[in-house]
Amino acid sequence: MNYPLFAIAGLIVLGFSFSFAYAHTTIEVGPYEIEVGWQDEPPVVGILNSIAIDVREPGDVEGISMGITNAFKNLQASVFSGGASKVLDINTDPRPGHYYAKIIPTKIGSLEIKLEGEINGIEINVVIPVEDVESTSVLDFPATSGSSSGQ
Repeated sequence: MNYPLFAIAGLIVLGFSFSFAYAHTTIEVGPYEIEVGWQDEPPVVGILNSIAIDVREPGDVEGISMGITNAFKNLQASVFSGGASKVLDINTDPRPGHYYAKIIPTKIGSLEIKLEGEINGIEINVVIPVEDVESTSVLDFPATSGSSSGQ
């Protein structure tokens, strides 16, 4: 038998069995790239996390972007879940163009971030989905239910 071939085939099949989530979503608005996502993934209900927002513009060298400072001077970020919404308190990261808002997700499910206002005269009015909030079961160890071994 050719065990290395089976091992490689098994790894390929295993790689395709993982499901992919939103992770971070990047959109373009005018000359700007705006990336939104969770600081810590996966986001878990009841655990402190942050919504991370990066705002960049093209740099002097092609393929290199620069962070926009003071991007939230005239820009507001809100989070939406079902019918509930909240204006986010945006904090500035020490790195230019990096911003975050602390949040404790209280329900499992999807959230959307709405950015509304302007950056240097460019109107911004977008809604960006972020990765779904999951139950604590994704982090539980050992499992708390469904197993009677190890008691």
